Amino acid sequence: MKHQQVVPDYVAMVKTSGTCLCLVFSGWVLFKLVQAIFWLPGYLEKNQGRLYERVELRSGVSVRGGDEADRSTGEEKRSTVEDDRDYEEKESMQSLEEKGENDAIECETDSKKDK
Repeated sequence: MKHQQVVPDYVAMVKTSGTCLCLVFSGWVLFKLVQAIFWLPGYLEKNQGRLYERVELRSGVSVRGGDEADRSTGEEKRSTVEDDRDYEEKESMQSLEEKGENDAIECETDSKKDK
């Protein structure tokens, strides 16, 4: 038997491996697209529900048209939001009053220094 020399064809190997990588990538993209078909509707429905809840909290109007129980919970939510706003306004007014008192005290001390 004769001694045979093996000469690897690097160009063909690179071409074949590139083709295999392209096929794997195409399969992955196809898998993701099929997954999105089943996953996206549920995600959009959940997201839409969250958006409706935000709108109801901010405006106090029921967007989804429900029964009286839904409206009463909306009113409860609105009242708690209004209570929070009132509390924040009271705090800000108190802090402004305190600043005003401090300014008045500073003005008095400045006028005493001038005399």
